[in-house]
Amino acid sequence: MDLRIIIRRLLQSRNPGDAYRSVSFRICACSVDILGWRWFQSDPDFCLLLGSLAAIELRLLLDKHPNEVNSGDLVACCSLAEKFIEFVESDDLDLSEERATVLSRCCQENAAFLAEYLVKGTEEQLVFPPQLLFPLYRVVCSFLAIGGAAILDLRLVRRCVAVLIDAAILAIEKAPDEFDPVALLLPSLPQLTHVLPNATLSLLLRYVKQKWPTSERADAVDDFVDVVAKMNGRGWLQQKDVVELAEFVE
Repeated sequence: MDLRIIIRRLLQSRNPGDAYRSVSFRICACSVDILGWRWFQSDPDFCLLLGSLAAIELRLLLDKHPNEVNSGDLVACCSLAEKFIEFVESDDLDLSEERATVLSRCCQENAAFLAEYLVKGTEEQLVFPPQLLFPLYRVVCSFLAIGGAAILDLRLVRRCVAVLIDAAILAIEKAPDEFDPVALLLPSLPQLTHVLPNATLSLLLRYVKQKWPTSERADAVDDFVDVVAKMNGRGWLQQKDVVELAEFVE
């Protein structure tokens, strides 16, 4: 029997049980990561179903204290969320216009929820453990990278971007080998100049310094120059960071 049929039946049953639901989302995340859109080609409706159910599962997972969230299940659902955002922008997406719109709306609502969750938690002075913060960071950054800032509420974007900048700085300091947080955020920065916090230059400088001893130094410098050249205004920098940059260049 097709694995998708089994998973569909499990996820749509009334009481599949936490263990079965957890395994189902993890299997789906692995399958989509390996096969991409091909896994849904013969059953595009399953893509829409899984997108909706993964978004619901994320909300259920996050409906508890951050330290109590199951990180394995969270990573699986966030991985799926990233892939669905990727599908929305892909030329290979073989969905009708109506289905594509449904998937796009699901991605938008999911990103808005996660952005609001991060902002609200930060304002309530909750401390997000890295295993929760970074998967959510990846999803929101992925959505912003496809122009999501133009869709979300401007006030939410402004508050969320500040959280993302702080999260990226934290990732550089605390988990430099897990993933490259700045690379995820860089493509969006020129379009976010009007809402960027004044810690942005500090983040970019840390990024270059992190890459400086490595073989990626030249690419990091090119990224830095390219992004800064596209950014307007001065609200995204502080004088102390300008001084630090000047000293670093010298």
